[in-house]
Amino acid sequence: MKQDFGQLRKDPSRPSTVAAPFLQWPTLARLLASLGPVRGQTFLDQLGMDLTSARDLLRDALACADWAGVQRAAHSLIALAGTVGATALEQAARALNLNAQATAGKDLQDMADHVAALATRLIADLDASRAAGQPLEGPKP
Repeated sequence: MKQDFGQLRKDPSRPSTVAAPFLQWPTLARLLASLGPVRGQTFLDQLGMDLTSARDLLRDALACADWAGVQRAAHSLIALAGTVGATALEQAARALNLNAQATAGKDLQDMADHVAALATRLIADLDASRAAGQPLEGPKP
């Protein structure tokens, strides 16, 4: 069951068609500025590891029909994404978490694949920015 994973509504089975921005760069920039260069780098390293771990847990839990594991992974992704302003990932993970609670895992494959893809994109974007030595300030208009 393919769904549009735009802005979350109270009924997660009927998400809005309004797409959330992928990453709120000012949120991440403010967080990194408050941490300073050394702690900011440590934070980004840990964030990458935590995102990878949560994404992998999601995939493994889904493969085993472990709906509590899907919810744990989604909850972790909600927290991680919300901290750095990854709005699209946060909202998709919220919808997945609510649907996992409400449906006991029925028809979650597309949602989980979408959440995993968003997490992978965030990991890749953060890694690429750091590897290029570019400040994480987002795309230029």
